[in-house]
Amino acid sequence: MRGAHAKKHMYHSSTTKRSFSGPACRNKNVAIVFVCLSISGYGAKPEQIPLQQNKVCQIIFPDKIAKIRGGFNPNYFALDKYDNILYIQRLTDFPNTNLSIITDDTSCYMLDLCYTEKSEKNAYIIDIADRIYVNEQKPLEPGQESSPSLRSQPAEDKTPTQAAVLPETGEYESILKQRDFIVAQNGVADKAMEVFLKGIYTRDNYVYFKLDITNNSELPYTYNYCGFAIVTKKKGRMTSFDRTDLSPAGSYVPAHTIEYKKTMTVIYKFDKFNFSNDRVLLIEMVEDNGERGLFFRVTSSTFLKARKI
Repeated sequence: MRGAHAKKHMYHSSTTKRSFSGPACRNKNVAIVFVCLSISGYGAKPEQIPLQQNKVCQIIFPDKIAKIRGGFNPNYFALDKYDNILYIQRLTDFPNTNLSIITDDTSCYMLDLCYTEKSEKNAYIIDIADRIYVNEQKPLEPGQESSPSLRSQPAEDKTPTQAAVLPETGEYESILKQRDFIVAQNGVADKAMEVFLKGIYTRDNYVYFKLDITNNSELPYTYNYCGFAIVTKKKGRMTSFDRTDLSPAGSYVPAHTIEYKKTMTVIYKFDKFNFSNDRVLLIEMVEDNGERGLFFRVTSSTFLKARKI
């Protein structure tokens, strides 16, 4: 009798388990998953995500990853993504930097990265509350025109990023019409790509950099971004005190794909700044999902040739 009763009880339990459905059950399952993840060594998003050598850091986002942009030399890290999971591994010593992620629901997340000798956690869960803004439209395909429709999420936490700054066409048209005047030691040609600084201009409290990017390869070049940083002129290991990354106040990028034998002119706008003779301005051009990254240095003497308009 007990055996029959036990079998009946087991059948009743399994039947009840299979009947769980609906939002309430799914919420419970999500809660259980997050508890399990927390127990297994996952952490919430810290102010800075520490990366150590010979360890892969796993970062889980609320939605599938659509776009990755970094404010660093691509040789610093190995990056990979799968669905909503980002894998990042440090390859060499690096100064503190950041990473911008756009997910399929058009949310943008900004992560600060730092170097550490040892980290207690190597996996983090990003909450949707961590996003800095959300775009009302889907991420743009190459060649698509951008839309000025952005809504802040939340408004007080919005920080200026290249993706969030919308070009004022008239402002940049006046820079495009300026005569190029920098002709020596102003760029780099490598990997069938060229990037040259054509002019530096100042107006009000801003400084503008005009660059020409040329694709000499038969493979289309998908342009990701140009990074600007002031670095110390010295040999050996670079620390975070030797590099200052600059955030643009605006940019003009007419397209994100450069076809064969085509040249694209881009403009980056910054709050007015200066640097001493023992430092240089490092300009880094990064390809989206590619390894044709280029960089060159601008000396203080070249920077001081900026023309007022």
